Amino acid sequence: LWIFILLTLNHSINAQDFLESRIKKIAQKDGLASSKVNVIFKDSHNFVWLGTDNGLDRFDGKTINHFCVSSSCEGGTDNAYIKAIFESSDGRLWIGSKEGMAYFNRNSQEFIQVDSIDLHVLCFSEDSDGNLIIGAETGGYILPKGQKEVQPLVAFWDFKESISEHTSPVSSVFVDSKGLIWLGSWDYGLQIFDPVNGKAELVSEKLGITKEEEKIGGVLSIKEGPDG
Repeated sequence: LWIFILLTLNHSINAQDFLESRIKKIAQKDGLASSKVNVIFKDSHNFVWLGTDNGLDRFDGKTINHFCVSSSCEGGTDNAYIKAIFESSDGRLWIGSKEGMAYFNRNSQEFIQVDSIDLHVLCFSEDSDGNLIIGAETGGYILPKGQKEVQPLVAFWDFKESISEHTSPVSSVFVDSKGLIWLGSWDYGLQIFDPVNGKAELVSEKLGITKEEEKIGGVLSIKEGPDG
């Protein structure tokens, strides 16, 4: 794993010196749980979290610490397959894996498993009300703010034009500035859910893309530009 730190330079610098001073290689010999890193996330405390196919690591710039996030963790070892890392607006760090999801208790320095779900979690986002939006292999879900029970997305808002049968698996999720929830699927393209009017729309249908064409590739990331 290579971590690149990019800085704005106000003066010229020798390329070799720059590479040696700004690039650090982290390997299993340094304590990394696995050479296969699925997700990298820097939190508000400036820790770098590394989700691998063999558990979760945290890098503070010098050392690597391993954290247990699954219920099967024994003796400080954990082989959880980490797919998603997300920090919500309240500063809580969330981890998504094949075994479900967990959040970090910064006081005890431990992860607490959310026992109400049995999901293979792939991604996270958050709406303006602080509800956690979850993308999983079996569709879109929501963890309402202040609650402990995860619910299917379409059931929570009672979408009148549900297309939930086309949401598996949700490989990316994003809440835009208008409050619309975008779900990117591996097999069924891009969808938009509007919580205000209870409508759901399959974008590919609107663009005239056939179901055969949808399955050519998946939507891995969704972002909003500065112009909205």
